[in-house]
Amino acid sequence: MAELLNETTHANAFEFSPMNHVFSTLESKEGKERVHRWGLDGLKVQRFKFNGRFEPRSEIDFLKEFVTSSQFSQHLELGSVVSLEELSSFDLTKLPCSVLNMAHFDFLETKGLVAPNGYLRKCMNDRIGGVDIDTLVTDWLLNEESEYAGIIDEASKNEFITQVFHLLFIGGTMHQRDEHATEYLEQTKSLYKELLTVHKASASGKIEITSKVYLIKPKTDGMNASDDNMKSSLFPGVPEHCRCFVIIDPVKKYATTVYSNFKSFW
Repeated sequence: MAELLNETTHANAFEFSPMNHVFSTLESKEGKERVHRWGLDGLKVQRFKFNGRFEPRSEIDFLKEFVTSSQFSQHLELGSVVSLEELSSFDLTKLPCSVLNMAHFDFLETKGLVAPNGYLRKCMNDRIGGVDIDTLVTDWLLNEESEYAGIIDEASKNEFITQVFHLLFIGGTMHQRDEHATEYLEQTKSLYKELLTVHKASASGKIEITSKVYLIKPKTDGMNASDDNMKSSLFPGVPEHCRCFVIIDPVKKYATTVYSNFKSFW
């Protein structure tokens, strides 16, 4: 599904209206302090209401219309509306979204990346795409040649909650790294819960996630990260660390964006 935006389909007409929804995870005093400390002042989370009916088989049409809409660009404060031509420079992935508790992250301790008290174990200093690799967690997240790269399978690494943790832990250029993983995990849990819609299945009585989650990011395979051809109105920053999540609630007809454009300090 990585090149879904290249496909040509017949578009349906959707309209998108911004909502004045407050995400308390980010807007509370504690949340604001964390976001600032982690260099994520430019992180934008915006919820939209849409008309029409979202159909999974027409997800391509929906996402194309959403990303190229004037409301999308205006409320993410982009320099211009994203063009249809630009879509071919993006990769789109539908993310699994099934995690219901924080036991998902137990591997950080069991595999030795984090100490039992949450302390982030250090590694030899390196730098990838403008980010200092100074902890084993950073090394696991960004270094494809890390000895920890395969400690969880691809499905678990692609889980939306893992991707939220990735976003917060890597942060921005001015990130002041915490010494412990505790607050990164707390913020991940709170934001994840706030972004998703769940319901109790009538047949089993189990909690299920009904939201559909998509990740849009710049294509980087075989390209130089400094190449201006990789720049776009949506992702003018450092491609490796830029991303935009779209979370869709088909029942309430919400489309929520979580947008981070990683800008180089130099």
